[in-house]
Amino acid sequence: MTFGTTKSTISSFLLICVVGTVAEATKKPHVVLILADDLGYNDVGYWGQNHGSAAKTPFLDSLAENGVRLENYYTHSVCSPTRGALMTGRNRIDIGLAHGIIHTTQIEGLPLDNVLLPEQLSNCGYNTQMIGKWHLGFSSSKYAPWNRGFHGFYGFLAGSENYWSKWLPMARHSNIGGVDFTDSTTGPTNETWGQYSAHVYASRARYVIQHHDQSKPLFLYLPLQTPHTPLGAPSHYYEPFKDIEDDDRMKYLSMVSVLD
Repeated sequence: MTFGTTKSTISSFLLICVVGTVAEATKKPHVVLILADDLGYNDVGYWGQNHGSAAKTPFLDSLAENGVRLENYYTHSVCSPTRGALMTGRNRIDIGLAHGIIHTTQIEGLPLDNVLLPEQLSNCGYNTQMIGKWHLGFSSSKYAPWNRGFHGFYGFLAGSENYWSKWLPMARHSNIGGVDFTDSTTGPTNETWGQYSAHVYASRARYVIQHHDQSKPLFLYLPLQTPHTPLGAPSHYYEPFKDIEDDDRMKYLSMVSVLD
């Protein structure tokens, strides 16, 4: 288990689960790669509690205690550059993302001359699956995750979608009225309308893992939207943070609890 945070004030959070044993060293392990979106450095319980943060993440804390914490690594401060660097192993200035995120009106995407992590793993015999937020190009199918090495994709192509409706203003890549949600096997869909995206992704991840052909190695990339804006969580997650006066901070930490 590898468990990492970053030194950024606003950052991303990476969790890698490698499933395998020493006896299976000659076999390719199953890998689950989880990415939290724009998570602050002090907003994970085990670290933030020493710096005055009210964050509560008991599950992530337990993984950190029993895993390996990598705390001297850095990431970019916003979505697309972080994701692009992770997928390519290259700095944002080398992959056309020095300007920041990829907006819904842009025709650019992660340059096609880059060989991505899922492409390499697919060449090594992995079943590569992605569930969550892509945000690395969506103006053309050539930039889509199912054409960049993933055998299956389920989730958002852009960023800042409403967590329940999946609505995204100016979602020009969508053909269902601004709903940005795609299943690569069936196309754009609004079947998850009204369901909180973090719960949708967790359910789908369980399904993929449970139905995976165990004779093949699985690479599951789970880049969650949580806790990126727009702020909001199912109301019962607010209760532990009801005494926080700043409404945005209360909602944000509630979203971190959903992530946990």
